[in-house]
Amino acid sequence: MSGYCLHAAQTGTTISLHAHSRKQSFSQTAFRHQQIQTATALSRRTCKYGSKHGRLTILAASSTDETVRRSNDPIRSAQDVAEGLQDFLDEAQRSLGTDEAPLPEHPIGEAGTIDVAEGLDAGVIRVPSDFFAREGLKLTPEYTVGKEIGGGVQGRVLALNGPDGEKTNKLLKVMKYKLATPMTGLDVGLKREWLIGQQLNTLTGKDGQLHGFMGTGACLLDKETDMPCGLIIEKVNGIPCEKRLTKDESFADVRYLLEMCKQVFGYLHEAWDKIGFTHGDLNCANVMEHRGNADLYLPAGFTNDHETQMFKLPGDDEPEQLEFRIIDYGHARLAKNKALAKLPKAPGLERSYRKWWEGKGDVWRLLQDMAVTIDGRTWPAEEEAHVRMLIGLIRKVTGVTISAFFKGQMGYKYSGREMEMPWHSRSGFGHNIRKYRMRIWAFSFKRNTQIKPIEALQWMRGNEEYYKVKYGGSED
Repeated sequence: MSGYCLHAAQTGTTISLHAHSRKQSFSQTAFRHQQIQTATALSRRTCKYGSKHGRLTILAASSTDETVRRSNDPIRSAQDVAEGLQDFLDEAQRSLGTDEAPLPEHPIGEAGTIDVAEGLDAGVIRVPSDFFAREGLKLTPEYTVGKEIGGGVQGRVLALNGPDGEKTNKLLKVMKYKLATPMTGLDVGLKREWLIGQQLNTLTGKDGQLHGFMGTGACLLDKETDMPCGLIIEKVNGIPCEKRLTKDESFADVRYLLEMCKQVFGYLHEAWDKIGFTHGDLNCANVMEHRGNADLYLPAGFTNDHETQMFKLPGDDEPEQLEFRIIDYGHARLAKNKALAKLPKAPGLERSYRKWWEGKGDVWRLLQDMAVTIDGRTWPAEEEAHVRMLIGLIRKVTGVTISAFFKGQMGYKYSGREMEMPWHSRSGFGHNIRKYRMRIWAFSFKRNTQIKPIEALQWMRGNEEYYKVKYGGSED
């Protein structure tokens, strides 16, 4: 029989974890959601902001035959341990922030500014140490916290409304497990993301507006410790390119993809040239369509002064201008000799993540992800020249040759280096296995992994005429 317990005792903003095991090692102990008994007691007090402080003890029940069998499997055992820790953090989050207490009548945040670099002031909002974001909470006189609209393992994203509940173009990003920051370093990561965003905000165009990047607003700081606990960000109105390509398998606008590459490479070049910016996690999910008057997930049309191509996307009555924006600076970094403000040292988890992707630049990462996303798609035959150019760009950078099908008056035509097989089509047998193979190939047999954005742009401009002459195609 084995047991495992985790104790979390909170004092101020510090959380300590103590692990005790009997007879079995950590990797041999199997956690299951159904077997966790939660004992929460010991002098809880409720604050007026809806947070609770207490002592949490989570005990894993004694092993059953099933858990013994799972613990002998190292992969399942690791999964069970991860699930157990996730249950612990979920219970801690629910216990320390609930909707039971009434909301305060007045705004809880105090807005101000701080100097992050010479000539660069950034907004901050100081909030109580027991701050917990929930719908209806008045953050400042200008903003009220709205509904939670998204998030991930590390954070939550909530809408920000005006004082009378009207919609705004801002969102609130908060840490999901504030108690775990001493272990995860999420507070340091959030501060880095905020400082990087403030410097990206300086890259305005001739119209004085930021283009190509998600705008970053004020940082929420703990009044007592100055620890970052939230961030106001711009609401990019549109959907990620990844959703556009995967939710509608029939979507095959190659000019959409080429325009996205041109815009993104151009923005990356400008950001590197001026502040030494590298995104560090660029893929199709981190590039979004931005359509100014659109709903968050149901794009309509928009117009602005930024020069972009016209596109008619699903749901549009007429072609509209389309701008692409890069989001999520959680893994970004700045070159020390170009940055306007010094960044705190990256947390240990972030440094480990970088080690895995060391030597692989933003252009390579975007195109290897795009290759897997569009492989085996059917394109209009009249766009063959543009499709061939995109295939050539992907092959030059990643070394991967994607398969493509063309549909026209003469029927279907297949394009690929290998003889046509079922797995070359997106709907064909074995295509998912092919996608994994493509990722492994690109990762293992590196090609131009550190190609610069300006070099990729120059290749596109220099080869556009070649592909038009060789494969023909429609006029621009």
